Amino acid sequence: MVPRLKSPIVLAHGLLGFARMAVRGIELATYFRGIPQFLEQTGNRVILSTVPATGSIASRAEALKREILAHVGHEPVHVIAHSMGGLDARHMITHLDMASQVLSLTTLGTPHRGSCFADKGIDFTEKIGLFGWLRRSPIDHEAFEDLCTAAAARFNAATPDSPNVRYFSVAGSKPRHETLYALRFSYDVIAPTEGPNDGLVSVRSATWGEFLDEWNCDHVNMVGWTGPRERLLGYSIDVRPKYREIIGRLAFDVAES
Repeated sequence: MVPRLKSPIVLAHGLLGFARMAVRGIELATYFRGIPQFLEQTGNRVILSTVPATGSIASRAEALKREILAHVGHEPVHVIAHSMGGLDARHMITHLDMASQVLSLTTLGTPHRGSCFADKGIDFTEKIGLFGWLRRSPIDHEAFEDLCTAAAARFNAATPDSPNVRYFSVAGSKPRHETLYALRFSYDVIAPTEGPNDGLVSVRSATWGEFLDEWNCDHVNMVGWTGPRERLLGYSIDVRPKYREIIGRLAFDVAES
C-alpha cells in the first residue's frame, strides 16, 4: 500500500512534456502514465504541473511556481520531477523563494550535470545553421542550450541546494538492447563519455543529493511508458512499486507539519 502523505505531491514533467492529453474533455494520457491514479488510491493529493515544453529552466521554473500556488496556495509540497523538471524545481526552490514551501525534491533521470548528447546536438545544429534560425525565431528553444554540460556547470554553481529542503535522486540504467529503439542513438552517444545511462541521461549526471536507487529503466519507462516490443520481451518494468518506495521514504524521512 502507498503511504499517505499529509502534503500534496507535485509531479513535474520534463522536456517536451505535458500534464494531461485530452480530447473534448476525455483524458487520453498523462505524462506520468498511471502514476497519479496509483498515488491517489490511498488519499494522496497529486498535482500535475504544466510548464513550457521547450522553454528555459528559468521560464519553466516560474511556471512551476505559478502552478503550485494556483493549486495549493502556500501549503507545503513534495515535488517529484522527471528529467528537466528536476532542474526547473531546483531553480524554483533556490531562486524563486520556494525553499520554505518545498519539503522535498525527488528527481528521476534529471541531467543535473547536463548531457554530452545535448552538446553534440547543439554543435551539429549550429553547423547546419538550424540553431541560428531558432535563435532568430519566436520558437522556444532555450531548453536545449540549458541541457549542455557547460550550461549545467554554470547552473549548479549558481544554484546551491537549500538547507531546508531534502534532495533525493533516482537514475535509470539499461543495457542497450533493452532500451526503446528511439533512444539507442542517444544511448550510443552518451555511453562512451558518461557510461551507464537510460538512453538520454547518464547515472553520473542523474545523481544528486541523497541517491535513492538506480532503476532498471530507460528514460521513458521511468514515468510509466514503454514500447510494445519492450513490453513483449519483458524489458520494461512496472514502475508503480518504485514510486511507492519513494513515497515510503518521504513519509519516513521528511518531517511534515
